[in-house]
Amino acid sequence: MNTKKIICLLLILFLFSCTNDTVSSESPKPEETEEAIEPEIYIAPTVKIISVSAGENHTLALDDKGQVWAWGDNLYGQVGDGNFTNYLDFPQLEPEDEYYYDENINRRKDIDNDVYTPKLIMDNVKEIFARAFGSFAITNDNKLYAWGKNDLTPEINATPTYIMDDVLYVDSSYNYNMPQTFIIKTDNTLWFAGPIGFLNEGTFYSEPVCLYENVKKAVFDDSWPTGIVILTTDNRLISYAPEVMNSNNFIFKEITGLNNVVDISAGAEQVYTLNTSGEVYGWGANGYEGRLGAMGDIYWIDEPIFIAADIKKILHGQMFITNENTLLVWGTIYWAYDSRTTQGQVGAGITDELIVYGKTPVEILNNIAIADGRRFHFIAVNNDGIVYTWGNNFYGQLGNGTSEDIIIPTPIIFP
Repeated sequence: MNTKKIICLLLILFLFSCTNDTVSSESPKPEETEEAIEPEIYIAPTVKIISVSAGENHTLALDDKGQVWAWGDNLYGQVGDGNFTNYLDFPQLEPEDEYYYDENINRRKDIDNDVYTPKLIMDNVKEIFARAFGSFAITNDNKLYAWGKNDLTPEINATPTYIMDDVLYVDSSYNYNMPQTFIIKTDNTLWFAGPIGFLNEGTFYSEPVCLYENVKKAVFDDSWPTGIVILTTDNRLISYAPEVMNSNNFIFKEITGLNNVVDISAGAEQVYTLNTSGEVYGWGANGYEGRLGAMGDIYWIDEPIFIAADIKKILHGQMFITNENTLLVWGTIYWAYDSRTTQGQVGAGITDELIVYGKTPVEILNNIAIADGRRFHFIAVNNDGIVYTWGNNFYGQLGNGTSEDIIIPTPIIFP
């Protein structure tokens, strides 16, 4: 009798549990009008990037192991993976042909040596520099390597090529036909190679020559014709530029009126300085849309003017990082170079051929550690190590595996 009671009790419990399961599976769902919120998924980066550099249409990145990654336009071997097809051997339309420029871009694209995702190029590196059609790297023992198109090697090299010892810093101008390059060595001397003068009709230095001593940093002033602005080891500013406009006579002249300068950078025809108080001053081409933060019809500003405060890093172009780690973009950022008008260069969803921001800075990203950008694309890395790219992607310079433009900052993944 007791055994039968136990069996009946177990049967009741079993049926009750099944009933609960059935009720649970048929319980009401959330109202259809409430849109489900997808949780934000954080993917820890497989590579910790500590420095980035944007060329004209290619990109370099340096990780915390000293490895150099590259991707994008590889026309002159500037990615450094060994692939190179001589562009001059490719049939070209002449300037009198209608739409010759856009068509030549399309024909050049048929070569397709471009790299669409980050590719490992070399290691043992501490500094990287991507420029118009060339790339540079400085190793941990201060050796300079270059690849792509530059004026430090007699021919184009599609892999990193040793140049010289004892180098701290290197930069190259955006003179497409005859790029100019300067080098700061470990003894703080400034060396220069390439043409100096109006329309390249002045002196040409086929090998680096020493221009100045006691140099901490220098940038190319991309105004016309190209000059150099020097920050000395005792924080003075020196300009190396034509004595008068359109002159081939370049002279050194101290820039006065700016105190406690700790860093300098350059944009498209502008120079920026940062002082110990976090204030940014600049001069050069303001345009009619306020690239330097000056409104009205002031196209060119010869004397430094105040631009911004609470800044801790000034980057190439109109890019600053605030004390709160916010990335700001300033002034005019983008000029279209082909017939497409879908490049949202500054990450704000704007797709005009000419993007104008004038005097008001645009906040692009927060929690940013490093960033860089040129005329057509940007790259930024936040303090968690996530790499963002956006802008023009015709040559794969955004590193996302496609050639589709992106108008907002989007993370990319390293192998």
